[in-house]
Amino acid sequence: ANFNPRVRSLVEVYADDFRLENLTLHNTTAKGGSQAESLRVRADRCVLDHCDFSSLQDTLQLTGRVYVNECFVEGDVDFVWGSGTVYFNRCELKTLNNGYLVQSRNGAGRLGYIFADCQLTATPNVTRYILARIEPGRFPSSHVAFLNCAMAPIYGGVGWQFDQGPNAAGPLPATDKIQFQEFQSTTLEGKPFDVSARHPASKQLTAAEAAKLRDVAQVLGGADRWDPTAAPR
Repeated sequence: ANFNPRVRSLVEVYADDFRLENLTLHNTTAKGGSQAESLRVRADRCVLDHCDFSSLQDTLQLTGRVYVNECFVEGDVDFVWGSGTVYFNRCELKTLNNGYLVQSRNGAGRLGYIFADCQLTATPNVTRYILARIEPGRFPSSHVAFLNCAMAPIYGGVGWQFDQGPNAAGPLPATDKIQFQEFQSTTLEGKPFDVSARHPASKQLTAAEAAKLRDVAQVLGGADRWDPTAAPR
């Protein structure tokens, strides 16, 4: 990043139908350095399978349709973000410092970031953490859903955050089109997670609503009916 300030990613992907499997990408930029991504994907129909991704801020930037299967991801501030439609299946997401997990910038009419059967863990020094945050004035259709995810205690409380933006003034823009969702979150020990203090603009899904978001083919299918879990033809 010091030699080329316009490039801050360890690996960048611009090719559709890209697959990364059984590999570790560790961006060693120190705390206080540049916003250093382990992986940036700006492509469609990509699969990340059994990989480890390590950085601090902005670990994964994912744009396009991406399926993330049984991966380990660690970081601190907005370490999963982008404008893609992304399905995380049985992944561990570990926070290293106080901050925020997801910033989904998906546009209207598209799903954002879905986490199914994932574990949200943390190092002992973390005292406050937010599932997702967004500036509704810039990204009024942000969508994030956690389905049957096990969470560390630091994910308790309000859970979600709406930001005004650095140059904005006046009241917070409307949040009625933003979808911050959960379904049957648990503790890491498998007990029901206390969601009684969640932000009032967020939603606890019904079983039927969660089932639709669990359908990988429906979430990622699109006009070409892509199903990353199907056997290769």
